Amino acid sequence: MGLINLPIGWIVAGVVSLGAFGYVAHCQHVKKDRETFIAKLESQAAQQKEAAEKKADEDRKAKETADENTQNQLDSLHRTIKRLRDERARAGSVPAAPASSSRPDLACFDRTLFSGAVGNLEAGVEGLVAEGAENTIALNNARRWARDVFNLK
Repeated sequence: MGLINLPIGWIVAGVVSLGAFGYVAHCQHVKKDRETFIAKLESQAAQQKEAAEKKADEDRKAKETADENTQNQLDSLHRTIKRLRDERARAGSVPAAPASSSRPDLACFDRTLFSGAVGNLEAGVEGLVAEGAENTIALNNARRWARDVFNLK
């Protein structure tokens, strides 16, 4: 019978106070959960950023390695082409005239014109072969780089 003797205003004030206290306690709990959730998201974002930077670093290194490998192979190819060109220039494309020939400069053709024509042909073929070899090296290294970056087999 103690509650009945209290004025109704006090009872209402007490209920409102308990409600307000409950609301404040609930808000504090929600704030704490929100802060925990935000901290977890920030942690995950930091981990993802770190993983992305690591992957970008690995990709950059793979690209640098592929570029270096391509350049080394192209340098080797150019040295080989120069060596072959120099050997061809020294040896000549036209066989030597027989010693018994009365006119060694003629053998059913003008040796100078024929030698020039064969040289031009060989230079053109050499250019095509060099271009094809360069593209093959670049393509193989691009494939190797893509395989490394995308973990392909």
